[in-house]
Order: sequence, then C-alpha cells, then structure tokens
Amino acid sequence: MDRFRTRTYQRNRRTRIFVLFAWPGLREKFIEVRNAGDETDFLEYLNSLRRVLEKPFPKRREVEKYVPTGYGVKSKYLELLDNIGEIPEDESSRKILIRMAGGCKYQEYRERTEEALEHLNILDDFLRRNMLDGETEDQDERFIYSR
Repeated sequence: MDRFRTRTYQRNRRTRIFVLFAWPGLREKFIEVRNAGDETDFLEYLNSLRRVLEKPFPKRREVEKYVPTGYGVKSKYLELLDNIGEIPEDESSRKILIRMAGGCKYQEYRERTEEALEHLNILDDFLRRNMLDGETEDQDERFIYSR
C-alpha cells in the first residue's frame, strides 16, 4: 500500500490538483483571492509568506498573519515559542537564545519551513506558468472549487 501511495504521489506531484490541495490553508487563500478576481494578490501573499519562512525565527505576529494552518509550520513555531518563553528584540540575542533553548524543536521547525518553502516554489512556478498566462481550463476550475 505504501508503494502505491509513493508512486501516486510522484506521478501527481506537479499536477494542478496536487499543487493546489497539498496545503489546505493556501487553497482557501487562493479561492478567496480568485473570487475577488486578482491572482496577482495571491502571488504577493506567497512572496510575503516566503519572506516570513526564510527568516531564522520570525516574529509571532508575522507567523500568525501569513502562515496558514494545516502544514505544521505554525504548530512547530508555537511549540518552540512555548519552550523558549520570552524572546528578546535584538536579532543576535534572539538567534543565540533560540538555538540554545530550542534545540531539537528549532530543528523540527526549520525542517518544516524548508518543506513549506519547497512547496511554495513549486506552487509559485506553477501559478506563474498556468494561471497568470490565462491558460486555465474548465476542468481545472472544477477541481479547484470542488472541495
């Protein structure tokens, strides 16, 4: 059964269905922006999300504003924040405290953000190629709104 899932995953990895449904929070944001009629807003949101995820340890308000639920990044961040407690404003002090006090929780958080960044890159490339070029198809629309 696991081999079947792995093959299916590899085969569908870059299809529209996989890209849009792999992260439910992004799917909801995409539908919201799509209904408003401006896909470029979604790309701006993706860029903001990318900037937040690329930071070693973003501020709590940035994570709450940009990182959607459903992928584990936000939960790993909050777990790490609970372990550390109060975080200093100074960038260098913050990095040292996080690495010392966070330990393996910080590593788990960074691994999850790296996975999310990889997914964002795939999604961004996909959207730039297909959605913004006006090459949407009726079948694709049905899949996007079916959930």
